[in-house]
Amino acid sequence: MKNILYSLLSLIIITSFNSCEDYDPAITPPSSLSFVSDEVLVTFLPENPVYPLTVYATNPANESRTVNLILLEGTNPDTNEPYDTSLPGDYVISSMSVTIPAGELSGSVDITFDSEMALGETRNVSFEIQESGDYILNNTSNRIVVNYSPKCPFNSVIVDIITDRWGSETTWEIVNSNGITVANGGPYVNLATNTTAVQPSQSFCLEDGDYVFHIYDSYGDGMITSASVIGSFKVSTGSGDVLVQGVGNFIYSAMYEFSLP
Repeated sequence: MKNILYSLLSLIIITSFNSCEDYDPAITPPSSLSFVSDEVLVTFLPENPVYPLTVYATNPANESRTVNLILLEGTNPDTNEPYDTSLPGDYVISSMSVTIPAGELSGSVDITFDSEMALGETRNVSFEIQESGDYILNNTSNRIVVNYSPKCPFNSVIVDIITDRWGSETTWEIVNSNGITVANGGPYVNLATNTTAVQPSQSFCLEDGDYVFHIYDSYGDGMITSASVIGSFKVSTGSGDVLVQGVGNFIYSAMYEFSLP
């Protein structure tokens, strides 16, 4: 009898100890929220400039949850880059709060970008998930930097100009087969010293077809200040194929034909 009592007592102790360690399905751990990553690159087409900014949860809930977003400003301490380089009118966000429906693991709001944003430009805007006692945050992706730029649905064309000292004399244009100017640049700034100047690249989106690149010098001596100071020009595709290339040894103008694609 004594042995039986000892056995029953041991069984009760073991059972009580194991029940403390077993997983209780009635207890739901707190949900962790995050963005898809800490940084994304969004390239958008003019006909569809919308990006769904999505918040993800590790666990579903029995009722809908509302998650507030914070627009970040200032400098990112991890990269020393600004959180926000957007210009007024660059984008519109449908809401600063995200609803994750009951039983779902994600919810999103739409960011609609300016469909007429200049090709070749990239700017960014940053968001953070606001802290709440209803969930915990994934510290590696509770903030997101959205880098955005327009995407060309046709042919991306890049124009690079190096002016001589007298940049104000230089202009250029690209004309299509109908005689319509579809891209242009200049005049540029004159320099204080007798050197050349690399101008910022300009990007354009052009349809398939035949084109003519015209470059002009209003003074009539080309892009040449001296024998050692000569400007140049190049027209290339976004993939790096050179369409037009030359130096400034013309008088008033020069023209070059090219075709796309």
